[in-house]
Amino acid sequence: MLIQGEIIDKSLDLLVDFPAIYYFILCGIWVVDLIYEARRRKGIIGKVYNDDWDFDVTTVLKVLTTVFCISGIFITFIGVVGLITNQITRTTSYTILLIIGILTCAKPLNDIPLASILGILAAIGVGLVMMTVSSIFNLYISITTLIILIVILIIIFIVVAIIAKFWLLPLEILSKIVSWPIVGMIGALFMLIMGILLSAGVII
Repeated sequence: MLIQGEIIDKSLDLLVDFPAIYYFILCGIWVVDLIYEARRRKGIIGKVYNDDWDFDVTTVLKVLTTVFCISGIFITFIGVVGLITNQITRTTSYTILLIIGILTCAKPLNDIPLASILGILAAIGVGLVMMTVSSIFNLYISITTLIILIVILIIIFIVVAIIAKFWLLPLEILSKIVSWPIVGMIGALFMLIMGILLSAGVII
């Protein structure tokens, strides 16, 4: 068990050693979404949707939705792991990653069904809960921990399902805000700057 814990610790440390990489990845993903939204809205600032553009909107939307959901959850996980593994000198970097990961998940919420929204929220909720639990009890991944994860996941899923109707409007508003091309452009530029600074050795 001790060896397993050491392997997990080293793997997690390796995963969070280079936060700049995740900022560059996020920048690229947000730029792709910026281009898509700009084409769909007839410009960066436009609000009128363009139904005459040449791309297969349905296919592009499905791909973008999948990419944003997976990358958002992964980046949220990285942010949580960075905070759990006591990256004291980079607390701000991983806190920002955690927030941007959640915002990245929020981007496609208007285009995916309720069940998927609940799944995303449950995944984020489990990550946040486990961050707290792990920091207090210093848990390693074991059968017991996996069972705890499953129980927490089920509880969060049920709770979110009950109160989802009260959350959907704020989530939809947030999704529209972060999907607006001008916001995407600002976000992508910010992540590019963060990636460059971290790559240059600046401690944030």
